[in-house]
Amino acid sequence: MTIEIAILQKFILFLGYPTRALSVALFSLLLSSGVGSYVSGYLASKFKNVMKIIVLACLSIIILIAVYIFTLSMIFELLLQTSSSIRVVLAVLLIFPLGFFMGIPFPSCISILKESTSESVPWIWGVNGLMSVLGSILATIGGILFGFNFVLLFGIISYSIALVCIVFWKKHENG
Repeated sequence: MTIEIAILQKFILFLGYPTRALSVALFSLLLSSGVGSYVSGYLASKFKNVMKIIVLACLSIIILIAVYIFTLSMIFELLLQTSSSIRVVLAVLLIFPLGFFMGIPFPSCISILKESTSESVPWIWGVNGLMSVLGSILATIGGILFGFNFVLLFGIISYSIALVCIVFWKKHENG
């Protein structure tokens, strides 16, 4: 949620109106994360190494956020004079890759948990809901106090921690 809130805020200036930015960013994130979730299921059934898929998705998210931190303002400045329709299409194209990769880790982890112990799945859904609420609150507060690049940086740190946890989980699972 921290990344989603930061992306939404960054695209408000580019798209001109908060309602347009909310519509475009939310549409892009929901569509792309849904596609990512679908593709993760396909990849999991095809390759059987779900951990590798999660690691690659997390690394892609980290790289994309880092690129966005350094390039979004320049891209917006270059393209601000274009028509609003072109900016909407560009916003969807810019958001889609990030949302796609963000749609992969959670359903992939759920599929791994279902294989080992299905008792943990409701707890993971509960933790996900709690963190979504806390993430949106912290993103808003962090954005106000430190700026939304800081919030995106916090997203990088969060996905890095998740990546480390996944690697240690895999090592612990293999014994």
